[in-house]
Amino acid sequence: MRRALGGLIVLGMLLAGCAASSPTACYPLETGAVTALTVEGVRYLADEDVVLTAGDTLGRWRFAGETGEVIGTCGRDLEPGESGGWDVCEVVGDGEHRFLFARPNRFVFGSYVQYFFVREDMPLAPPEAETVSRVVLTVEGREEEINNGDLIAVLLKAYAGGAEQAEPVRGEAAGFTLTLYHRDYPFLAAEIRGRWSGSTGWACFFGADRERYELPAAWAAIVAGEAWGELWESGDF
Repeated sequence: MRRALGGLIVLGMLLAGCAASSPTACYPLETGAVTALTVEGVRYLADEDVVLTAGDTLGRWRFAGETGEVIGTCGRDLEPGESGGWDVCEVVGDGEHRFLFARPNRFVFGSYVQYFFVREDMPLAPPEAETVSRVVLTVEGREEEINNGDLIAVLLKAYAGGAEQAEPVRGEAAGFTLTLYHRDYPFLAAEIRGRWSGSTGWACFFGADRERYELPAAWAAIVAGEAWGELWESGDF
């Protein structure tokens, strides 16, 4: 009996501690044509044309960082005293609260909806030459980092519609990924995927419109192996 009573007391203390430490602030969440969150009088927008939290992010940023402290909850049409269905989290690396992340804090049926919020007074554009500082090329588990601004600009110009459409090439071809990182916010990344043939030097990428385009010559050389020298010749790929 004493053991059972002691266990109940400990459980009660733990629950009380959890309740005391959980955030009490619940912020209004607007959904519809615009998804907006208001925190302490500051409005944040979740623009999925610019940033997505998951899925295929062709032509858009994705959140590739970590969430920090939970500062409150948010939800829709709440009754007095209720907490929202999403935890509102800080973003690690963002000390000025320019961004916030909201994730479900309970079991949900259907899709697991998350939000990446950007402060309304701080416009954020999709990936472009001025905001991409580095690109990481990944081919079959190997990585190469590219920091050449002119080369990155050529790639993004081609991706935005300045490249020739490519015909499918028969024969052996392998996939590669180009991961672009934001210059000021390293927790934002974007991906460009494509195919290459080391034997022919052919390389292409798949654009935001799902069509296949030839890579600019400099990038094709990198992907196909010319810039990696003996690595391709060694047969390790």
